[in-house]
Amino acid sequence: MPFPTTGSVISTDLDNMLRGIYRDNSDSALTGTLVETTLKSVSIAANTIGPTGALHVVFGGKITGTAGTKIMKLKFGGTIIATTSDSAASVLDWYFDAWCLNTATNAQRWIVHLRQDSAVGDRVSFQTSSIDTTQNQTLLVTGQLGNAADALTATIFDVFVVQIT
Repeated sequence: MPFPTTGSVISTDLDNMLRGIYRDNSDSALTGTLVETTLKSVSIAANTIGPTGALHVVFGGKITGTAGTKIMKLKFGGTIIATTSDSAASVLDWYFDAWCLNTATNAQRWIVHLRQDSAVGDRVSFQTSSIDTTQNQTLLVTGQLGNAADALTATIFDVFVVQIT
């Protein structure tokens, strides 16, 4: 949908469109601990998604070291949406490409494309959740190392909202 070439953008011009709401593409490294740690996080303000809107979330990063298993989790509103892990021998990069589709302000359907371990490769995960999006909710990715000598680095964290009216 193109915007008018003259005049101002009005609210109806913004209906039914994708827009970025957050980006943090700086490196956030996890190393030296076995504790599950937040790598990237953002608060999604109340009513941002709307009753039939959606979030599109892209997280990704690098893995170094082969001493232990590395686990990454995608969470929204305190609920684990998807988990991916890599074995000790794996040093492949990781990512989540997730869509959160509100079917109501307290009901979501998630489709998550993610990479898991070299033995599994890419996969798709379907998940439902009952998170109240009329309240502020935290969207985050965590990492946990099986050996403190390894490292996880989150390098991409982009969040978009799709508002459908």
